[in-house]
Amino acid sequence: MPRQRIQPGAASATNPIPNSLDHDDCLTLQRVVEGLAPDWSADIHQDPVGEVCMMIMPPEVQDEIGPLLVAHKLSSVFRLDKFHWDVYSTIGEFRTFDELVDAVRRTLLALPAVSPKPVLLH
Repeated sequence: MPRQRIQPGAASATNPIPNSLDHDDCLTLQRVVEGLAPDWSADIHQDPVGEVCMMIMPPEVQDEIGPLLVAHKLSSVFRLDKFHWDVYSTIGEFRTFDELVDAVRRTLLALPAVSPKPVLLH
């Protein structure tokens, strides 16, 4: 899965951007996607004013596989949106980051093309 770093100064504990995911948020979302949908990508995107969001995309960004998901923060609310079949809509708004992560997990697991990595038991 492609990994991108947040630009220095974009979002940190000492200089947080109110409408932005921080570095730890992005790493957590990347791990969730890697564990559930290893063929998907979870890319960090930064807009011109420095706000950071996570874009979670199916292989080759094919609508047949699933929607493009956008995880971002608006003030004190985390939000998960989707872009599917040329329609942009909101999946939900969440008070905590953990609720957002749970929504990403549930959304990915609800897709027929996604199955988590098998766990090997010895």
